[in-house]
This record gives sequence, C-alpha cells and structure tokens, in this order.
Amino acid sequence: MTVLFKKYIALFSVFVCFFLITQLNAQEAKQDTLSLVKDYQLNAKKAISSQDFENAIINLNNATLLVVNSKDNILKASIHLSFAELQYNLHNFKKAESEILNTITHLKNTEDKLRLGKAYNLYGLILIKVHKHNEAEIYLKKADAIFTTLNDEKNQAITLQYFGILELERNNPSIAINYFEATLPLLVSSDLSFNEAQTYLYEAEAFLKISDTENKNLHLAKVSFEKSIQIIQQYSYIKLKIESFKIASQIAIRENKPKESASLLNSYSTKKILCLKFIFKLFQKALNTILT
Repeated sequence: MTVLFKKYIALFSVFVCFFLITQLNAQEAKQDTLSLVKDYQLNAKKAISSQDFENAIINLNNATLLVVNSKDNILKASIHLSFAELQYNLHNFKKAESEILNTITHLKNTEDKLRLGKAYNLYGLILIKVHKHNEAEIYLKKADAIFTTLNDEKNQAITLQYFGILELERNNPSIAINYFEATLPLLVSSDLSFNEAQTYLYEAEAFLKISDTENKNLHLAKVSFEKSIQIIQQYSYIKLKIESFKIASQIAIRENKPKESASLLNSYSTKKILCLKFIFKLFQKALNTILT
C-alpha cells in the first residue's frame, strides 16, 4: 500500500466521520425541535383547558416559529389543529374552520389517522356551531370510522357526544339523549370529566325539550343537571358554570317560577358577555405580547 493511497484512506475516513457527526447533530437538533414543539403544544392544551388563552396563544406562536420552515406535514398539521381548538374556544368559528381545513389538507396523505380523526371530529363540532348540520354529520361519521378502526374508545366517546349535540341542535331531543346515555360511561372510564359534565348539561337540556304531563322528564333533567353541577364545582369549570345558568333558567320555567327563571337567564347573559369580553382582552394582550 503506497503512502499516497494511505493518505486517501485517511482523508476518506475523516470525511466519513465528519459526515456521520453532521448527520447525528442534525438528527439531534430535529429531535430537540420536535420535543420543544410538543412541549409548547402541551402547555397550550393545558392553557386552553383552564381558559388561560393568553398563554395558549404565546405557546402556539412559539411552536409555529419552530416549524415555519419545516417540511414535516404532520408537525404542521398538529400546530393547525391546536390553533383550531383555540379559535373554537374563543368562539372564532370562521377562523377555527380555516385552521381545521389546513389541518385536514396536511394530514390527508399521511399515515397519521388518529390526528386526522381528531381533525374530522373538531370540524364536525365547528360545523354544528355554524348550523351546517348535514356537513357536520358527514365529518363526524368519518371520525367515527377512523376511531372504530383504531379501536380508540376515548375518541369514540367524544364523537358520540358530538352526535348527541348535533341531534339536539336538529331538535331531536330523544335521539340526542340516546347518544348522551351511550357516551357517558365511556367518558367516565376515559377520565374525560369536562366532557362528562358538559354532556350532563346537554342531556338536561334535551330532557327539558320533551314535554310530559307527569313531569317525569323534568325530574330526569334535574338529575342530569345536578350531576353536571357536582363535576363543575369539583373542577371549577368556569365556562360550564356559566352555561349552567341557562339550563337552570329553563328548569325554573318548567317549575312555573318565572321570576327565578328571569333572574337566572339574566345572570347567564351577563356572565357570558363578561366572559367573552375578558377572553377578547386576553386575546389582544397575547397578540400584543407576540408582536412586540
């Protein structure tokens, strides 16, 4: 072996080592970025649950900055999904719809069926809120098909809840109750306490929509309402607490207590307006924090 050939071998070995080290560093950097993005998303999700929208926006913005040049469609889709959840909770349904459609576009040609199912689920709920009931049913069925294939009972439970909300919005209270009764045990076993409390509220509303001479459905409505209140108080769900005033007002009407009903309805309207104003202020504050 000549001296020159030995030099070539040595240079080649250096090049290979340099290449491997560069690739390893790139992979580690990618993993660090992915880990940071997940942390920001988790923080945002927790913030949304506690209605701390300022922190939710800041965390999601930080996550977005990390993936702005990424070619990872699944990563980008996860950010859009988080933003859609945030906008939905802020009652910006048009913006939520735009974000969720971006999510679905990024996910359609990937293997991430779980996240696609979640996107279909949320899109179905958004469509219910903007009174596009037939379209909502289509996307909820798509979500249900995915979760059935994945044997994902937790997300199936949420889909069942949304089907109940859809039927309630369609003024089919008896069908809605069937869905709510089917989903409640699954929500309990999946430890989805917010959805459980929310479902009991919707169920109470559904019972109140069914007239009866013996007040059987009124009694059932009150039972569901009380179960909801117990969970709301245990976990301090402010948003659901405000919604409970509306149901309490409807119960008072059925009990022939017009003054009490009017007072409760006034509390509901006042607290909801204050809550929305508070949310808007937080939203503006968070945006100003991001832009400065």
